[in-house]
Amino acid sequence: MDEVASLLTRAVAEGVTPGGQLSVRWRDRAAGSTAFRGEDLAFGAFTYEPSAAGARVETLYDLASVSKAIFALAALSWADREKLSLETPADALWPDSRGSAAGRATLDALLSHRSELRAWEPLFREVASRDAGTDAARATLFARLFAEALEPNGRAARYSDLGYITAGEAVARASGRSLGQLVRERVIEPLRATYGELSLGYRPVLEYVGVNSSGVAPTERCAWRGDVVVQGLVHDENCYALGGVCGHAGLFGTARDLAIVGEAALRAMRDEDVGAGWVSANVLRAMATPREGGTHRLGWDAKSAVGSSAGALASAMTFGHLGFTGTMLWCDPEAQVAVALVTNRVHPTRENNAIRVLRPAVMDAVLRAVSAG
Repeated sequence: MDEVASLLTRAVAEGVTPGGQLSVRWRDRAAGSTAFRGEDLAFGAFTYEPSAAGARVETLYDLASVSKAIFALAALSWADREKLSLETPADALWPDSRGSAAGRATLDALLSHRSELRAWEPLFREVASRDAGTDAARATLFARLFAEALEPNGRAARYSDLGYITAGEAVARASGRSLGQLVRERVIEPLRATYGELSLGYRPVLEYVGVNSSGVAPTERCAWRGDVVVQGLVHDENCYALGGVCGHAGLFGTARDLAIVGEAALRAMRDEDVGAGWVSANVLRAMATPREGGTHRLGWDAKSAVGSSAGALASAMTFGHLGFTGTMLWCDPEAQVAVALVTNRVHPTRENNAIRVLRPAVMDAVLRAVSAG
């Protein structure tokens, strides 16, 4: 992985990101049909300051919207076990949402970004940051969410944080579990026997305010939160205001965590055992099935025909997800490769978009390395 390591070192030097992690899992054809190999590396530091702590493979990163894919795995596994139709509207699971456009949307539409809800709204501005996570703040934000009207766009997908906020709350209410519990039960716990401990998890605002966060990479300086650099709590303001545990954002973890989830998905799709009770092959295949109207599938995004962050070498079957903070997971079923890159490119500001060039370059370098040896 020399070419990959060189790319990442240069990215830090050029100010693309202060640092991050890369984790790759690939099927070793010479070792047998079910054997995967893995490589993990950390690069750069927490910040651009000369005295900043170096990034480590154990450092936790805010995974941002890659949380959507992890939540979808848990939600769809739960729905499959409960034999719940994905044509069930959100308001059947979350009665408070009745009468709203969000409540009328089905789970399938919400999880595939076809609910016709807006992409995003600054819901958090309705409350003060000091009230984040309280019942009153959550009620205020949900009332604003319910007031949102649909924006019809035919059969096309519209990427929507509002849709995943709705799906997350609906599934939590119906399952009687927090999303943290659901992700642990349906995604993390079944993998531990095979892969060991994973660091994936939410950091609820009311539990983690004031907790030592020295092992978590900082993100952005946030004016709404008193012009402080966010560290140890979710970067996404809407998720923070709702308490840090949502369907659209909130998970923290490492590149290794994501690559393991990617490997498990690739293996389980081929009916290989990755852990008792994990997401079924049928659910995973349904999630990866292409849909009309865009690249977004059920929980996953897919490689676009032009300018994809999955690079030029990944197959057309490739699926995965990106995160605003500078994270990604891509899984190529043809090459049998899972690639996870996590960074804090939003430190100290989200205006730095150079990650858009780095992502596809890393993907292509990884795939060249894997195919070569």
